[in-house]
Order: sequence, then structure tokens, then C-alpha cells
Amino acid sequence: MKNLDRLALTAIVFVSFIGCGAEDKQKESKVVLDTKSEQIVDKKIEKTSSIATNKPFIKKYDIKNGIVEYKIKGNGNIMGMTTKTSGTKRVIFSDYGSRELIEENKIETREINGKKEEIKTHNLVYNKDAVIYKTDFTNKVIKRMKNPAVAMILGSSSEDILKNFGGKKIGTDKILGYKCDIWSIMGSKQCIYKGVVLKVETNVMGIKNIEIATEVNFNAKVDENSFKLPNFPIAGIHKDKSKLEEMDEKAKEDAIKNSEQITQLGHSIKEVHDKIIANPNMSKDERKKVIIESMLNSKNIKSKFQQQKESMPKILNIMKTYKECIASTKSQSDMDSCKKEIQDLNKELGLEDFDVENKEEKVIWSKKNKEALIKEIDKGIKEVSKSMPCMQKSNNMMEFIQCARELK
Repeated sequence: MKNLDRLALTAIVFVSFIGCGAEDKQKESKVVLDTKSEQIVDKKIEKTSSIATNKPFIKKYDIKNGIVEYKIKGNGNIMGMTTKTSGTKRVIFSDYGSRELIEENKIETREINGKKEEIKTHNLVYNKDAVIYKTDFTNKVIKRMKNPAVAMILGSSSEDILKNFGGKKIGTDKILGYKCDIWSIMGSKQCIYKGVVLKVETNVMGIKNIEIATEVNFNAKVDENSFKLPNFPIAGIHKDKSKLEEMDEKAKEDAIKNSEQITQLGHSIKEVHDKIIANPNMSKDERKKVIIESMLNSKNIKSKFQQQKESMPKILNIMKTYKECIASTKSQSDMDSCKKEIQDLNKELGLEDFDVENKEEKVIWSKKNKEALIKEIDKGIKEVSKSMPCMQKSNNMMEFIQCARELK
């Protein structure tokens, strides 16, 4: 949505894809992470899930806690350039993989025409339930993002996860005394023990790499300090630490909703497939009609359609309130207060992800910027108001989206 030029269209398209929310915008602030605080698996995920129980949020591994040390080595020759890689990796996990810290240090030496180049990399990633915290050592900042893969693996066993990503079991091996199954998955061979990868072999365009466990401590004592990240600011998070914890909990809830939607989508796809198989003489137009009707009649689409119709008047109210507030501003402090007021109103109305400004950068107050923003919001208000009768009369999602398209 960030590429849309018109505020009104942003407002309408926002609710069309509101689902579980847009990604948090990344604006640097001074907060340190508080660690304390095409197969579709038909798995029923209860809404309460592990959020209200002691069960792990996801069960990536069949072992509760663990620390695994790896050695990395590789070499190859591609188009006259020789490469050699060496390094180490550490994986620390708890709660069956719901929390996982992955740290990797590598040195890659490249040589071409007698000239050598050495590239050092240091990666540190913390997977916390449905959120990824990635450390950027170059810019000294931590980037927070939702983990899109979580919704696909909720309720699945470690073996289910491998199969869902196209993995095939092709043999067995023994690493550090642990008998592991060899899986061929996504162009690599992985030796896996109870979900934990003990060895990975890849060979891509003549570049061979091996990552093998050198030390394993399963059911090790893993505490909050094990997941400590550098004292860097977190992009997009303000100074209230409680908000960060709240956002992470919200991400878990969103992942559960997304998982349920994936399951519902799987049912819809199966229904369409069964109808087409049962009627092999269907024309292209008839198949298209079956697909559209199936999607529109799905429980998820009907629910979202109703949600959208109810949200539009609220969004219009937010836009009007923001315009009035901006019109009264005389300083940057006033501008920031307006932003905070709208964020609180969004939360009160259940529209936390709607950004009335539709901007990546903070709006800097000046008379010129103030006038331009008021003009932009006023234009959006007029266009949303104009489309409102159409949206309120719409009977399904397709008609609702058509109302939005007419604004382009």
C-alpha cells in the first residue's frame, strides 16, 4: 500500500487486506530488546493456542531445549573464481524451538586472476515465537519483523514441516552418536535428529558447503540471558518497552489467525479441485466462475467483507479527526501529539495498522508541510465519502473491491 499515491485509495485498500496487519514501520529509536518480557496441512489451531497455556507456541523440534555448535566449511570454482569458506555457528533454542537464537561467523576468501578478497560476516538472529529480531552490526540496529513462515507450521510436527516444504527422507547417518534421518530438501541434504539439523550439505553451481555439528547439548539449561542481543536500538519501536511485548503477543495472535485462514483456503482449493475433476468438460469461463464463487463463499472472505464495511465509517472518522488536529498545530510537538492521538483512536477502534499519513518518514512540521498534509487528507476524505454509498451497498467482496478500483 505504501506505493499508492492517493490517501483515499490507501484507506480502502487497507481494509481489503487488513487481515492480521501490516508490518511495523522501521524508524530508529533508543530501546533495547527486553527478552524477559503446494501442500496445505489440515490442522485445526485453537484460537487460545499456547498463548493461554503452557504449551509451546510452535514445535519446531522434538526436544525442549538445546545448544548446538557447528563448523562451516566450503569451497568451489565458478566462472574462474575460486572460493573458500570457513566459520562457526551456534544455535540455542528453548520451548521446542519457539525461541531460538542463531549466531554465525564466516570468512569467505575469493580469488580471481591472482587477486584475493576476504569477506567476513557476522549474523545474529533471534526467533521469538512469531517475530524475528535480526541484528544489523553494520548500522548497529536491530530489525524487527513478523515471521511469515510461522502461520504455515503452527500445529505441525517437525516431520510435517519437512514434508510441507517438499522434503523427502532418503537415508540415515550418525552424527556425534545421534542417529539422524537424511532428508533431501530445497536442493540440500540435511541429517536431522528430532527436528534438529546436525549436518547440511549443499552443492550449487560447483560451490560445495558443509555445515556439521561439533558439539551438542540437548535439554541444556537455557535461560533468558541465552537470548540476549546487543545493546542496539530497535527500528520502529518507541521507548515504551511494554509496547514491544504487546506487539510480540499481537504477532502471535495474528499468526494463529493466519494459520486458520491458510487451512480455510486449503478447504476452498480442494472444493474447487473436486468440482473441476467431477466436471472435466467445463469451459474456461465456467471454471473461472466456480473459482470465484468458491472464494467469495468462503467463511473467511465473508467475515472479512463484513469487517470492511464496518471499518470504512471508522476510517473516515479517523481522517476527519486527524485533519482537525493538524489544522490546529503550531509546532513539531503539536504534530507529534496529533499522531499520538490518532494512534490511540486507531487502537480504540480496532484499526491499529491503519496509517492515515501513509508515509514512511516522520512528517516534519512547517507551515508548508502542514498545508500540504491538510490538502492531502481533505482530498482523501472527499474521495472516501464519495465511494461510501457504493461500498455500503456492496453485497460481496468483489463488489466492495470494485468500489475501490473506481477511485483509481
